[in-house]
Amino acid sequence: MWYNNTSLWTRIGAGVNATNGTYPWTIPSWATSETVTIRVAKNESGSSPISPYDDGNYNVSIRGKIDVTNPDSPDIFRVGSEEAVNWTTTGLSGADLVRVRFATHGNFSNSSTVTLIAENVSATTPGVLWQNIPNNVTTGGVVRVELQQTNTTVVDDSQPFSVKGSLRIISPNGGEVYNISEVMPINWTSTGTV
Repeated sequence: MWYNNTSLWTRIGAGVNATNGTYPWTIPSWATSETVTIRVAKNESGSSPISPYDDGNYNVSIRGKIDVTNPDSPDIFRVGSEEAVNWTTTGLSGADLVRVRFATHGNFSNSSTVTLIAENVSATTPGVLWQNIPNNVTTGGVVRVELQQTNTTVVDDSQPFSVKGSLRIISPNGGEVYNISEVMPINWTSTGTV
């Protein structure tokens, strides 16, 4: 079994019985490329495959991977607050840039419900701080982290989470003393739709 990303051949499997007709190759992070050729060839020592081999003229893409780790179900983000959006990557470099977006109902094809959180962020950065979360109240919001410099499909979505407004009590705020039959003023502020 051989792998080539247009520069050199690399052996990925040796001693495989040719009559098996299958080989389960776990793709390592170093193998990412948009132009990969896989070749099944006679098992010989050397630095490139020898005949007989399948010499189909085709390329496959092996891409890095993004995994969104935060937010997660059943997280609740509050309107006006700031929250961390985190991810991990495999097979991407610091030169790869990602875009981070939020869809109110998880539908990224409807631009009226999509908010840009950040872009031009190094893929190997473990996350961004989403500041001043907008008043897009939902119980099915989704964050998407996607590779942005090509039209590839290196993307991952968070699990659905909620964005809700918030209430904050202003008074009483501790230490007050009230007596029976007195009026206690209870005051609060609201942020976003509650």
